[in-house]
Amino acid sequence: MRVFLHIGVWKTGSSAIQGFLRENAPALESAGIAAPTLLGRRNLARLATTGEAGLEVALGKIWSQAQAKGATALILSSEHFWPLTGPAQDRLATALQNRRAEISVLAYLRPQADMWRSLLAQQAKSFRIKLDEPIWGEVSYIGRSLASRALFYGACLSRFRRQFGLVDAQLYQRRSFPGGNVVASFADRVGISTLPGLTLSLEAEANRSLGWKGVALSIAIAEQSSRAIGSRLHRAALITAAATMARRHEDDTWFGRPPNFLTAGDIAAINHLYAEDTVKLSKRFFGGLQPFQPAAAAPVDPFGPAHLGAGELVEALSLYRRALIIEAPTVALTSLRRITE
Repeated sequence: MRVFLHIGVWKTGSSAIQGFLRENAPALESAGIAAPTLLGRRNLARLATTGEAGLEVALGKIWSQAQAKGATALILSSEHFWPLTGPAQDRLATALQNRRAEISVLAYLRPQADMWRSLLAQQAKSFRIKLDEPIWGEVSYIGRSLASRALFYGACLSRFRRQFGLVDAQLYQRRSFPGGNVVASFADRVGISTLPGLTLSLEAEANRSLGWKGVALSIAIAEQSSRAIGSRLHRAALITAAATMARRHEDDTWFGRPPNFLTAGDIAAINHLYAEDTVKLSKRFFGGLQPFQPAAAAPVDPFGPAHLGAGELVEALSLYRRALIIEAPTVALTSLRRITE
C-alpha cells in the first residue's frame, strides 16, 4: 500500500489539511484512498506517542480499516510525527515496512523565527505562556527536548529520510501555493487534486492565532486562577473571548494576527543558532539553494497583561467568564461529539 506520511511541521496548515481530508472522506474512499482523521486521530497520536505494542495495535486498526474499504493508498497526517525521537521513528518505520508499505514523507517548513512567534501564540491558547520564562529557545511551553532538536530541520529531515526513504520538503509560503492555500498544495503533492467529487476548500486556515492582546489575556487568566485551566472548556472560552474582542473593537491584535515578541537581538541569535543546520537542509533537500532568507527584525508587540488597558482587560475577562459558563461547553461538546461519532 502507498503511504503518505504528512508530518507537519507545526503551524504550517496541518489543521486545514486534516479538515480537508475529513470533509472529502467519501470522495477519497471512492478513489481507494484512506485518510483517518477523526476516530482514527486517536490512533494517529498513538503511532507517535506509544511504545511498540501500542503502536502495533493502533496501526493494525488503521491498516485493517483501510484494507476493508479496498484502499490502495493511505494518508497519515499528524504534526505529532514531526518531533519523533530516533527510537520512535525506528518503531514506526519498521511497523510500516513490515506491511510492505511504499512510504513518502511530506513536510512543510517555515523559518524558525516565524515558528517561535507562532508557537508562543499557539501555546497561549492552552495557558502555557508565563511572563518570567523565555519566549524562544529551550522553553517549557513546548518542552525542552523538542525545543532543543525539533526545529533543526536539516537534522530532523535527515533522520526521516534514513528511516522512511523519500522526503518531499516544501517551504510554507502561501504566495507560492495554488490559490494561495496550503490545502491546494497538499492535494497536488499527494496527487488527488483532480479526483471526481473532491471539494477543494480554499478558505482561511482553521487554526487562527491569538494576537498579542489575546496572549496577554491568556497570561492574565493563568495568573489569576489557581485551578487547572488547560482543559478544552477553558481553551474554548479564551478563544471565544479574544475573537469577540477582535470583532467588537475591529482590533486584530486580539485574534487573527500573529504577534511578534522577538527583539532584534532574538532574531540575530535565532539566525546564528540555526545557520549551520540550514546549510545542511539546503544541501540535502533543496539542491544547494537557500531555503530561508535570514529573518529580519520586526516591530515588537507588547507582551503581558500589564500592557492592556484596564478597561480592555476587565471587558475581556468578563467575556471569558461568560463564554466559560454559556458558550464554551457547547463548543467543547460539539467537538467531542465529532470525535466520538
